[in-house]
Amino acid sequence: MGIVQKFRQLVRKLKQTRVGQIILSGILPVMGGRGQTYRNCKRMAINALVEQMCEEEMVGYLDLWGCFVGREDMYMRDGLHLSGKGAAVLADELLKSVESGTGGIYLN
Repeated sequence: MGIVQKFRQLVRKLKQTRVGQIILSGILPVMGGRGQTYRNCKRMAINALVEQMCEEEMVGYLDLWGCFVGREDMYMRDGLHLSGKGAAVLADELLKSVESGTGGIYLN
């Protein structure tokens, strides 16, 4: 089962519970390291599929790629894990999305 199918399965399970909103965040880019371009191209392709699935399932999708791509200050030295600044941006953007009601509302 591919990652998009796993996300779809998760969304459908969440819809069956008493959930206020469902918002999925796209996969963030990586910084540096061998194969960075290839890995980021794969991540972008997956994000496009996940975003399409979110539209089909009528749930929110949060695209933060532009906030993180090329921003070394958002990452720890390993180029994968978020720095304090990156974590703060992620949290802030998620909060904005929740407060604006970006995700579909599912109250059973």
